[in-house]
Amino acid sequence: MKTFISFILFLSASVQAAITQDPIIFDQHFSSGVSGTNAKLGAQMAMDNNRAVVTMPHKGDVLVYQHNGSNWQLENSFNTTNDLQNSQAYLLHSVAIKDDLIVVGNVYDDTGGNNSGAAHVFEFINNNWVQTATLTSPQPASASNFGQAVAISADRIVVGAPDDPANADSSGAVFIYEKVNNNWIHDQTLFPNDPSGDDRFGAAVNVLGNLLVVGAPEHNYNAATTGAAYVFDFDGSDYLFSQKLLGDPAAAESLFGAQVSIIADVIAVAAPQGFNDFFLRSGSVYLFRHDGNQWLYEDKVFA
Repeated sequence: MKTFISFILFLSASVQAAITQDPIIFDQHFSSGVSGTNAKLGAQMAMDNNRAVVTMPHKGDVLVYQHNGSNWQLENSFNTTNDLQNSQAYLLHSVAIKDDLIVVGNVYDDTGGNNSGAAHVFEFINNNWVQTATLTSPQPASASNFGQAVAISADRIVVGAPDDPANADSSGAVFIYEKVNNNWIHDQTLFPNDPSGDDRFGAAVNVLGNLLVVGAPEHNYNAATTGAAYVFDFDGSDYLFSQKLLGDPAAAESLFGAQVSIIADVIAVAAPQGFNDFFLRSGSVYLFRHDGNQWLYEDKVFA
């Protein structure tokens, strides 16, 4: 776990440095103020404007920090467990924040069926974070890992279910929810243009404007589990498949697509078991830039 978290921090820092060339300087650390063995504060994090949301997945807690101009201060905290009976239902797996909206994914949630997963929606109302919805798959399946990845774009929520079996075992799916008359309703289900078993499409999702990127880290391309990332464009009513991104076709088990990010006109795709010029499975991040017509490979960064 320590290695994986370190890689995620490396991904964020490396991509920022590669694109902006800005130095990254330590500013402040977060503390929950709550003690507890294995609370794992910070296992999932997200930021938007002057807010940062941090989870303690083994307690089911979500903490929201706000920057007051000089320091980060705890704004609010809430728990996602409610009255769930599943002994693992408090475990959190993903989080996203956009303006006054937070979405928290939990793949063990039983709301839609045994271990079918859910995404909990919280909105900032009257100076307080209030749960307003619980999203479940329109086709619930046990162990589909619905909620492993979540993202928010305007009035839409994106939820990944990488082990959804609709096309084949663990082929994966991504579900789009739209807010209509203050209710979140299922609007669209996305699959890759070339679905196959064990691809785990939906293990990672990221959205910016009309652009959606979905990771399928166990997709086979020339070698086992080299991985892939799929790009979708929003046309005003639906997300349409646009392009498939690939890493090194010879890098077996690189898990390209385990994490994806969009910054300005650059897509970053992590391959945490990819190799650099010196070491096997040391991890790398691929950068793609749009040339006006398509996404082209630009660079690869690694430690």
